[in-house]
Amino acid sequence: MDLTGIALKLNLVVAGSPILNTPVIGALAKMGLFSRESAAAAIKETFSDERNLNAALMAYEELV
Repeated sequence: MDLTGIALKLNLVVAGSPILNTPVIGALAKMGLFSRESAAAAIKETFSDERNLNAALMAYEELV
């Protein structure tokens, strides 16, 4: 899984560095640590930028 690629694709970058925390949350949800729905709810509550949620959902879908 290319978490950096997901962040860059969505231009989820601060000071030139890709932000990987929300894609990681999506991957952890896919591995069963918590549900996709609870991850999405927490991201929506914490981050106003829609790209964070999109990054998590992309990582969730990409993980096999």
